[in-house]
Amino acid sequence: MRTTAIIRGRRAIMIIWLLVAALTITGCVSVPTSGRVEKAGPGGRISQQKSEIVPKPPVKDASPRVIVDGFLLAMSQYQPKYSTARQFLTEEAQQGWRPEDKITVFSNPEYNSADNNIVLSMTRIGQVGPDGSYNATSGPQIQDFQIQKNDDGQWRISNPPDGLMVSDTSFIGQYKSYNLYFFDPQFHTLIPDPIYLPTEGQTETGLVTALLRGPTTALQPAVSTGIPVRTSLIGNAVPVTGGLAQISLSPSVESLSDQQRKWLAAQLAWTLRQVGEDLKGFQISVNGTRLRVPDDSGDGQNAYVPVSYGSDYAPIPDSSSTMVGVRDGAAVTVAGDGAKIAPVPGRLGRPGYDIDSLALSTDGRTLAAVTDDRKKLITQLMSESEPRTLSEQSGLLRPEYTRFGELWSVSGKPGKQKITMYQDNKADTSVDASWLGRVQVTSFQISPDGSRMAIVGKSGDNEMLAVAPIIRGDRVTMGNLRFISLSDAASAQVKRIADLGWTSTTQLLILGASTTGGTYEPYRVEIDGSQFERVGASDGWGASSLATRVDNKGSFQAAVGGKGKKVWAYRSGDEWYSLTDKLSSPAYAG
Repeated sequence: MRTTAIIRGRRAIMIIWLLVAALTITGCVSVPTSGRVEKAGPGGRISQQKSEIVPKPPVKDASPRVIVDGFLLAMSQYQPKYSTARQFLTEEAQQGWRPEDKITVFSNPEYNSADNNIVLSMTRIGQVGPDGSYNATSGPQIQDFQIQKNDDGQWRISNPPDGLMVSDTSFIGQYKSYNLYFFDPQFHTLIPDPIYLPTEGQTETGLVTALLRGPTTALQPAVSTGIPVRTSLIGNAVPVTGGLAQISLSPSVESLSDQQRKWLAAQLAWTLRQVGEDLKGFQISVNGTRLRVPDDSGDGQNAYVPVSYGSDYAPIPDSSSTMVGVRDGAAVTVAGDGAKIAPVPGRLGRPGYDIDSLALSTDGRTLAAVTDDRKKLITQLMSESEPRTLSEQSGLLRPEYTRFGELWSVSGKPGKQKITMYQDNKADTSVDASWLGRVQVTSFQISPDGSRMAIVGKSGDNEMLAVAPIIRGDRVTMGNLRFISLSDAASAQVKRIADLGWTSTTQLLILGASTTGGTYEPYRVEIDGSQFERVGASDGWGASSLATRVDNKGSFQAAVGGKGKKVWAYRSGDEWYSLTDKLSSPAYAG
């Protein structure tokens, strides 16, 4: 589970405004509803915590403004069917309103009140879709509530928004981010799929229901599931007894083989382990009969699947901790916080190659290098002396190894770039990407689980950050690009990006600058755009390259290459420190 943080530093909406809304509903505050535009209130970002404000139905003879305030407050507090919020609507609007369709997250609200009508102008900063996925989409938005009187002479809203409208502050307090887990198409590894769930709901039920529903729209083409089609949760609830979640499923799971049951249990275990330490495992039943899973714990009716189940399918693989780089024209390994620097074995460990960038395989046994003014891609086993040439093309970018032993490369001139994948450092496969002609890729990295490619690129005159799923079917192709917004309304926008790396399976570290010629600073970014925060500060780095490594315990390391061939390093939760000098093109395994 990740702590929700909607663009840290963004001007949060306005706990004072919420308090005023609560008071107006109870009749303690009178708010004028004449025709002037007014700010909804000042405020700052607040930490995630349960709100003590309880929505109440509309009071008799409430003004149009009070009705709108009450409706917004009722939408901000999760209820299964939003029965309180519906009471602020006309009867016809109640029938058509579908709060489950989406959640629009907004900031900076301004009321425009005239002739008993209320129009709310705001800044949209994101949306949660019906599949639970968050998408950072910034822009202005206007909601005309179209207030009218009902048969009892009471003001009601006739034009509610599509779905819910929730302020960023309320969203932080009322929703949390979790990962659902699905498999790659070959069922080798689990792949996280971030969604948001309300904090007031029953988390176990929400997670299991979402997992049975399937992956989010963006990830769906790239993943498989061990859950049979049309499997449903019986009773629509997952009660927890004695630290065990009780999952009653439809008969579709009875015919699963032992291997298929392991896949099903692994998806459930990785998804449910985010709930907290009080949940130690789960039991699956069909028509009241326990469904046994290979390698579960306990005997008979007491058997259960621990939430630690499925470690063989961990999204983050074991990987070498070796760092490599370039010193005096030769490839070297770096150890001991920079105290031990040694040439790699073989020809690449001796001067003579004009090395532009390096990549090291996950197991640390194979080194790839782009050389000769980015016109040649070569690889060398650490146990052999001579490298072999894989490709001779112009515009080669830094290559990347995946957990599956693949070496990925992007090459070519702008508008004519291509993506190539090499298996076992020899057979090459062209990877189709429909967006490649419209976007010039300047840097890329593949997620630790091998499911996504993150890119830095240019689209027209704009620099951009985006993520695309890797679809591994009969042919390997790239799914649609999902652009990540880097706007921070409280400070500046990141307009230039030098490089990127992964710090988890769903989080990136980037080197970003707000202006042309500005200093590149490290920022951590969620791939759905829901979090954007600085990670320390540069100290005159003159940063030009970034390398990251994620371990299977969830921590990460990072290294920045800067001016004067100096390298700065970082460990999770620590501070940046000077690692070594006279080193360029740092790279970690994987």
